[in-house]
Amino acid sequence: MGKQRPRFGSRVFMPLEYVDWKSDFGRLFISNVLADGGKIGVIDGRFRLSMRVQTPSGKSRSDLDNIVGAVLDSLQDAGIVANDRNCVQISASLEKSGKRGAYFMIVEVESV
Repeated sequence: MGKQRPRFGSRVFMPLEYVDWKSDFGRLFISNVLADGGKIGVIDGRFRLSMRVQTPSGKSRSDLDNIVGAVLDSLQDAGIVANDRNCVQISASLEKSGKRGAYFMIVEVESV
């Protein structure tokens, strides 16, 4: 799912589908890292994000920049990164693969 924009009515709110997706993504990301023997800790400083999104047709209902934004929001909401504005480099691709999936790598950047 791509990043959504706030909706305006009697109050400002994010679509419930997006809020639920962010929460599910964060939980799934953490459980997959732990299942693979990895460690989860908050990245407080600068970091790089690499991601590859696969779709059966090579198309998505969302633009790649919106997918990246949604992933960064989810990583922050799940407490994996302290602040998504600390992302200093992004490498992302949207690929036709005949299947649906996503692969991520987050690397903390040493402070200079």
